[in-house]
Amino acid sequence: MSLLLLLGQSVRLKLDALVDDFNDNSRNVILWPGSYGTLSETGGKAVITCDVNYAAYESAHLWQLDESGILFQVTSPVSTTAELVFAYAHDTISGTNISFSLSRALGELYCDSQVGFADAGRTALTYNATDHAWMRIREKDDILYWQTSLDGKAWTTRRSLATPTWVRTHTNGLFYMQGYQPSGSSTFTVDNMNVLPRTFYPHPDLYPSGLQYPATPEMPAVPPLGAFFSFFP
Repeated sequence: MSLLLLLGQSVRLKLDALVDDFNDNSRNVILWPGSYGTLSETGGKAVITCDVNYAAYESAHLWQLDESGILFQVTSPVSTTAELVFAYAHDTISGTNISFSLSRALGELYCDSQVGFADAGRTALTYNATDHAWMRIREKDDILYWQTSLDGKAWTTRRSLATPTWVRTHTNGLFYMQGYQPSGSSTFTVDNMNVLPRTFYPHPDLYPSGLQYPATPEMPAVPPLGAFFSFFP
């Protein structure tokens, strides 16, 4: 069944089924119907403008984070005054979300579990564009994890905590990627939404027994629906 049909029937989906490689260079209005501001899809990436008016890719309100997750690659640097937010949010209670947020002015990346737009226990990291190129939020066995990676393969847990009740029970959540800056304008790009890099190996007969097969260059690949659990062990 297509995602279009699922949307029409109000079916609730695990968040790891929100998959977009952005390679068709046209924003998918079925996946991102709530989007706003100055956006484009160019060069196989989502391009989001940071300016005083705000802009965001925003999904439909039908995703569940419980026993699921989301990952993505932030693929270009942004202005030193830009503010970015990547959040799984409650659809009717403002300021309730699980998020990564980036303050370029302060040079910090935050891992937040917000209620009422605040999190007294937030984790602040010194932002590193290389080490934090990939970001992942996942929920497993009543624990939430914020993780980062430089290559989408080896992940470092930056924060974990007991899953809030609303995350375990809510089925109408949305995911958004938002940019803002107080003056001027810049852009940032996002790629590989729930798409992991894949390493391909040549046929083993080409190499002597016992040797590790060298990897060929990596390329992203979208797995079939039903394989998403492998992203979030």
